[in-house]
Amino acid sequence: MRASLVLAVLCALSIADGASSGPSAPTSRFLLAYVTDGQTRLAQSRDGVRWSAARGFTRAAGTAPSTIRRGRTLYVVDGLAIVPEGLSGELRRLRIGGASLTELPREQFLAQIATPQDLQRASAVSGSIALDASGLLTVLYALRFEPETNACPVAGEACVKVRTATEEPGSDGALFTGDPRNRAVVGFAPGDDVRDPAAFATARGHLVVLSGPGACLRMLTASDLHGPYRAARGLPGGCIDDELPAVTPSGAYRPFLKEHWLYAVAGGSVVRAAARTLTKQLPARRFRPIGLPGARAVTSARFAVNTP
Repeated sequence: MRASLVLAVLCALSIADGASSGPSAPTSRFLLAYVTDGQTRLAQSRDGVRWSAARGFTRAAGTAPSTIRRGRTLYVVDGLAIVPEGLSGELRRLRIGGASLTELPREQFLAQIATPQDLQRASAVSGSIALDASGLLTVLYALRFEPETNACPVAGEACVKVRTATEEPGSDGALFTGDPRNRAVVGFAPGDDVRDPAAFATARGHLVVLSGPGACLRMLTASDLHGPYRAARGLPGGCIDDELPAVTPSGAYRPFLKEHWLYAVAGGSVVRAAARTLTKQLPARRFRPIGLPGARAVTSARFAVNTP
């Protein structure tokens, strides 16, 4: 089980949550979509530490939801899968009006890829949604290839190719066009895995986090979400943590505090750490479970900043 540290400065900046006993309206600064008992739930927080259920969000079956806010719309995507046309998954759009959420009809989004032949060779896909510097939604995904496909740089290794697909303007998150070239390629032993890429903006570009191989929580940097990704400097093997697996990592950079916040899943709980720099390894004691409404054996969690 991870241990952690919640920095004292956060307490000084905390604002008391308006909801005391029941779910509260989705007006707090931060959101967390998580899966417990096979259902996606949405929690909100004013300080990133204390959480309450967001009223107006309907629970539904989920596996690995990713959420982001743009303007007055909250986007939730889940179930990314390979289909003949590209990559597809469920798209939920919730309009934010005052203290209420109004959900539009659900639909399937489609992300085309620049090399359609890879749809026949890839054995798995995982990914999430992000927002690029121009305000367009971006599907960040990792396609896995087995050694026998000869698609990986090193013979006998499996690999994932990290890529992006950019929202077609006017589609409101329903259609994405595949961007050319790989953002990064990570090789590993066939019995291992690299999965669940997530990205968030920082003071200088983006940070991209992946789980694996092994217990590595891998950190990449990018000046442009659609450009090349490189291993963060100062991290042995590119791993910010190599003591315990961290599932579905995500986070945010808080400019006022000059801190990076990281959220992951370990031991069935959502764990959190805060760090000024991510150029050196984080000890396991910097992570600590956070309390979430109705959370039992959490299998997935993704963090989002709730600002227009």
